[in-house]
Amino acid sequence: SLPEKCQLNRNGALARRESETSLEVMKLSDFCRRFLQFFTFLFVLLGLAIFILGLYILQHQSHLRDKYEVAQLVDLGQLARVTIGIGTGVFVVSSIGLVGACLKNAFCLWIWALFAIAGIVLKLYLLWWYFNEFNIDNYMKDDWFAIGTEGMERRYGYQHYFHCCGWSQIYDSVSPPFNTQCPFTDPITCKQATLNRLSEYDYIVYIVLCVWAGLEFLCVLAFMPVAVFSDDKEIVQGYDISESAGAAGVATLLPPREEEDEEKTLL
Repeated sequence: SLPEKCQLNRNGALARRESETSLEVMKLSDFCRRFLQFFTFLFVLLGLAIFILGLYILQHQSHLRDKYEVAQLVDLGQLARVTIGIGTGVFVVSSIGLVGACLKNAFCLWIWALFAIAGIVLKLYLLWWYFNEFNIDNYMKDDWFAIGTEGMERRYGYQHYFHCCGWSQIYDSVSPPFNTQCPFTDPITCKQATLNRLSEYDYIVYIVLCVWAGLEFLCVLAFMPVAVFSDDKEIVQGYDISESAGAAGVATLLPPREEEDEEKTLL
């Protein structure tokens, strides 16, 4: 009858609209998945580079101390171990995200997302700490006041390199047991000289942490549609959305069986 045909036409039009909507959603999911693949791969390479840097520092501590005076007052062994740990963590977590994005594995993607969110929070905290709570005395003062010939030679080299004297005070290293004379007239303290040098690189720290956290935030946003449509084929309200049918995915209308039965009855 005419009312039944009109109802079938309305159902068909609604089905086509829903199919088009589902296709757009799948296109978005595919774009986000490729976005995740690209940036998680970059983070895998970044983690590998940080790991190699840590190994280099660990194996060439003497060379670095001879080449860079500031390295004389830094525990390069501890710095190397921290760098290796960071590189390993970035590499492993990013690899999990890359596997999840390539294989559309929701479990891997959720694990990666949790670590990524924690990483974003950590980087924001590091930014706040570096510009508000960083105290150089906690990391270099003990090495400055090391007793013995090696400590004295280290202080002399540091003073000549930065054209400074003492650590917190100009003459705080002159008397025994430190025995490090000040060879300059009206110098600044070596603590202040070190802070001045570090301040030259503040913008690099700020840019690196902000860009890294920003990219991770974008990846977390891209993760959500990918995690929802993590299988190769999704059935959405009776419509088969299959990526294997095309590069961007093809929506194929699957009418409900009730409508098929009604059409056969009319025929």
